Amino acid sequence: MSQAIEVRGLRREIKLRSKTDSGRKVLVALDDLNWEVHADELFGLLGPNGAGKTTLIETLSTLLLPTSGTARVDGLDVVTDPHRIRERINMAPGGGPSTTLYLLDGDHSQGCAQHAIISCAHHLE
Repeated sequence: MSQAIEVRGLRREIKLRSKTDSGRKVLVALDDLNWEVHADELFGLLGPNGAGKTTLIETLSTLLLPTSGTARVDGLDVVTDPHRIRERINMAPGGGPSTTLYLLDGDHSQGCAQHAIISCAHHLE
């Protein structure tokens, strides 16, 4: 079965600025993530606030670059093929506590079906 998403050793660091000291602290949002979603599979991401769900969705949709590791969407690398990935996906921020990433099916210049491949629900406290 082919993979809609393949992630290997994915790491995303965010450098934080502090008003009190001159050094920059590093927040590790994704740390050595290995994961895959097969074609025609729906996968849900659940976790507490700060677990990296949004960072992962933004990396897969090419809005953020990984610090290291690889991520592929429909066989395309998020670093080297961002434009081709953007032609094949649709990200629907929920406007509230959810985000869904869709992988488009068929001829992208004609109307095409969308298959939800990841649904990310944010934990509300």
